[in-house]
Amino acid sequence: DTSARIARGVELSAVDATPDVLVCTASGAVSSLSQGSFRHLRSSVRADTGAKAGRYLFEVKVLECDPKAECELRVGFSAKGSSLFLGDGSAENVCFSSEGTYYLADPGQAKAFEKAGACSRMTPQQVVGVLLNLSQGSPNEMTVSIFLDGERAGPPQPIPAHLRGRALYPTLTFRNLTLAVNFGRRGVQLKALPFRCRMFADMAKAHSESSGMQASTEGRPEVVLPIGLPDRGVFDFSDRFVEERPGCIELSDRKLA
Repeated sequence: DTSARIARGVELSAVDATPDVLVCTASGAVSSLSQGSFRHLRSSVRADTGAKAGRYLFEVKVLECDPKAECELRVGFSAKGSSLFLGDGSAENVCFSSEGTYYLADPGQAKAFEKAGACSRMTPQQVVGVLLNLSQGSPNEMTVSIFLDGERAGPPQPIPAHLRGRALYPTLTFRNLTLAVNFGRRGVQLKALPFRCRMFADMAKAHSESSGMQASTEGRPEVVLPIGLPDRGVFDFSDRFVEERPGCIELSDRKLA
């Protein structure tokens, strides 16, 4: 394949993430706040580049799991600008849980469909390979698959029809974990698959889409505090403000409900 490749690589976005997520782009490690009540919250982060065609792989490995807390991991893909939380009932994502359940939903569906036993259970220290196959004409086109230490962990699972033709971004939802995430920087693949497959960092330029989510050019976070009277359109203003500035995250009681 002599297609032009993306030049800047693929990384987890510290902006396209819940505020408690800590991303180290140099090592590919990601964790979140887990002290006190934070241990009860799920954290999520999305990659800065998605694939809209082709077949690409990324890898995840659990580095640390808090033995005194409930740990959880979901790996999959989501559409740009959609909910960061995998398996939350949104029709804009698909994922596997560490227990082996596959989550997907159709538009208008109140709750995600859960397919238990879709893959083997993921355990710490295993390399979890997440394969996105959008390659037209391939045997398993329009599917997502899980590989554990290079071995297939279950049959390919279908991508819903409404997500086909759209760019899908690698996404993680986790709790009380420290993870290593490998998109294939410098050509590294932690565990070889039974067949050859390109990593996300080696994606063809024509197959890629950027999320456009970038940190402030000044390198400093910004906090905006809307001030208004109750029942006088404060939340309407907040909705418009966030829609016009996708890099902003709303922190409010309604977002915690």
